[in-house]
Amino acid sequence: MKRREFLEMLGLILLTTQVPSAMAQNSTQNSKWDSLSHEEQERVRSRWNKFKSLNPEQKQRLIEAYKRFKSLPAERQVRIRRALRRWRKLSPEQKKKLAGHFRRWRQLSTHERDEARQRFRRWQNLTPEQRARIRRHILLGN
Repeated sequence: MKRREFLEMLGLILLTTQVPSAMAQNSTQNSKWDSLSHEEQERVRSRWNKFKSLNPEQKQRLIEAYKRFKSLPAERQVRIRRALRRWRKLSPEQKKKLAGHFRRWRQLSTHERDEARQRFRRWQNLTPEQRARIRRHILLGN
């Protein structure tokens, strides 16, 4: 399974809080299942079926990733869920472009990454006017 497919599958699992077979185990879970719209139930079924079709190694990787996710602080989990929702809304072209950026980022040395982070922090600390001036300077080549 490619990294992108793995991340998408993990996203599907993280965004799915229940799975049909698990919900059938007790009445409280059944009531949760029943409270889902038909569309939501279909999405959960589809995701569960995708998960069931994975080979054991892929399933184990997803389960371990899910356990790591659940061990994170709630605030971090919320940020990850938001990022996954944003990712799902991107066009295939946007996803491809971001994947390329990510690949290039991973190829940077630790020193280069640290320098990039420092430059980004400095950029964030600039006022909107200062940023606009720099953008104009770059665009005009002055």
